[in-house]
Amino acid sequence: MKTATVRCYPRLHVGLVDLAGATHRRFGGAGFMIAACETVVEARPEPRETLCGFDNREHRAMLDVQEALARLRREFDIPPMRLTIREAPPEHIGLGSKTTLVLCALVAALSAAELPLHRTTIQKASGRGGASGVGVHAFFDGGFIVDAGHKGARGAPLLPSGATAPQSVPLLAVRHTVPEDWRFVLAIPEGCGQFSSTREVQFFRDNTPVPKEECLQNLATLYHGVLPAVQQADLSLLRESLGELHRCGFKARELAAQPDVVKRVLGVLSPVSRVAAGLSSLGPVVYAVCSQEDVGHVSSILGTVSDVAVLVVGPRNSGFEVHVQ
Repeated sequence: MKTATVRCYPRLHVGLVDLAGATHRRFGGAGFMIAACETVVEARPEPRETLCGFDNREHRAMLDVQEALARLRREFDIPPMRLTIREAPPEHIGLGSKTTLVLCALVAALSAAELPLHRTTIQKASGRGGASGVGVHAFFDGGFIVDAGHKGARGAPLLPSGATAPQSVPLLAVRHTVPEDWRFVLAIPEGCGQFSSTREVQFFRDNTPVPKEECLQNLATLYHGVLPAVQQADLSLLRESLGELHRCGFKARELAAQPDVVKRVLGVLSPVSRVAAGLSSLGPVVYAVCSQEDVGHVSSILGTVSDVAVLVVGPRNSGFEVHVQ
């Protein structure tokens, strides 16, 4: 038995697509993995199971890890573990921190017990990916992820990933390398209200189903706009496509629910011609994609918005890292 340390990175979520039953699939969407705001979890076998480092997180986070470990133990003989969160970004700001935390914990426990890391088994045991498949795939692959969601289920509730027990892993449609010279300038509003798990569920209930024509428009924008923009390193097309996604469908509703500071950030970025900007998930993090040459200009613009922290990061084109000793 060993001590295992797992490090992984967050994702920026571009948007969900089908929340109306407009296609043969439910949900689906896209997102980028970035090389900052790591989650680091350490595991080592001990006589009694202990979870440490959860003091500043929702009680639900600890329960989710415990439940995921219980599901994993149906497949593997994993001894009791001391699991410790060494680093983790805040919850409910748009970085998918719950998904990375649960997946990190599972990989750390398996690695400490010197057991194989079966991707699909880990993804299923995590209980994540009920809506978006970006996080559960980016954890392993990094880069730009497009998922095709789940098989259609007429009448099933449309709920966020953490509130839905997925019957299968969301289908990975595309994984593509993000241009290494792209930079993501994050604007992180300070002190504004965040969407708790309960509030997020209520938001989905209040704002779905989305009109079918808007879902189809988002689908077209994603596959004939955002995806080719990444594949061809075309920031102008990415800018135009992200703008379209934020004007209709579920993303428009997510944006409308944001505090004024988020709208001010997107407002100051809007006139900048070489920048593609968007709201990650339910926010409040806003990301601005630009070239390395424009980082200083974009950062200075965001510096004019009060109560916003600015962080410049690069893409992460590979998945988690594990160190065993």
